Amino acid sequence: MTEVAREFGKPMIVGVNRHHFGARGCEVFNSAALLTPDGSWCKPERLVASYYDKTHLVPFGEYMPFVEILPWLQSLSPLGSSSSSGGRPKGFVVKNICLAPNICYETVLPQVIRNQLGKLRQEGHAPQILVNVTNDGWFWGSSELEQHLACGVFRTVECRRPMVIAANTGISAAINASGEMIVPEGPKRETDLILADVRLDHRESWYLRHGDWFAGACLATTLLLACVGIGGVLNRNGVGRAGG
Repeated sequence: MTEVAREFGKPMIVGVNRHHFGARGCEVFNSAALLTPDGSWCKPERLVASYYDKTHLVPFGEYMPFVEILPWLQSLSPLGSSSSSGGRPKGFVVKNICLAPNICYETVLPQVIRNQLGKLRQEGHAPQILVNVTNDGWFWGSSELEQHLACGVFRTVECRRPMVIAANTGISAAINASGEMIVPEGPKRETDLILADVRLDHRESWYLRHGDWFAGACLATTLLLACVGIGGVLNRNGVGRAGG
């Protein structure tokens, strides 16, 4: 893969399965790796990171829940083995621009992307561009592809960060920080090339600073009002029966 990067003379981000042999045996990670033409990906001192291990795994799709406690559950799954979760988010620095990689369905969950960006910023590497690599071949060109792309649009608006998406058989795209497509999106289940002029956005994101407290407050208020309403109905019914 490094030879391919050298041939094109450009850094590449690719999706890989990473195998780590350690005290816990062989662990398999769903990862995104940064490859550079000069091979500096294998010299971590030159980068913030050379690879990112997916931190939020899909249950039953990437791992069997509770398999650490009950190993026999793995035999009930078509998965040969369960993937391991990565420890923390990582940033790729290319020409002084910090890219925040995420994998597959991590873009579906707003709190996952927010937490990743927040942790990288605390470490002194504020991400400027979101990068999503995904294999959507499972869905055979269904409407899931549009739904997954729509999730990416929401994440760009919430974080005020542009995003580039490389989706195997899915919809590849480049989206600006206002949720608008920079170029026409890639086709379904076909091979194509997208060239996008990704512009950085320096706006601050309210959601990144404050998170979900407003949505949580709305939910709590709704539940409180529902309880008050139900209580009123029960009281009225109780009074009616007593009077009869």
